Amino acid sequence: MEPVWRQAGLLQLQDLPVSSSVRMRLVRMPAGRTFPTHRHEGAEWILVLSGAFTDHRGAFRRGDLSFADSNLEHSQKVPHDAPCICLVVQAGDVMFTGRWALLMNAAYAF
Repeated sequence: MEPVWRQAGLLQLQDLPVSSSVRMRLVRMPAGRTFPTHRHEGAEWILVLSGAFTDHRGAFRRGDLSFADSNLEHSQKVPHDAPCICLVVQAGDVMFTGRWALLMNAAYAF
């Protein structure tokens, strides 16, 4: 059976239920796209399964693990050559902080 991906803006998500306070999901970001600047209410772990992304800390490739706590504001960019598929575990919500934060926080439900 093919997995069912849910579209959320530029991302495609596949939710994997864990608990009411922790989210685990597969996330697919298209090649050449940048996820808007944001931070998290709690911790976030990202395991890159295929492709790659960069943020202000450097490059994360297949097999790399990225950790962000609630103090880190970041934006992920995927190179133009391939999409990035990651396993993401989050404690708390994503909060956009960039120019369009108010609109995006109201519109996106992750």
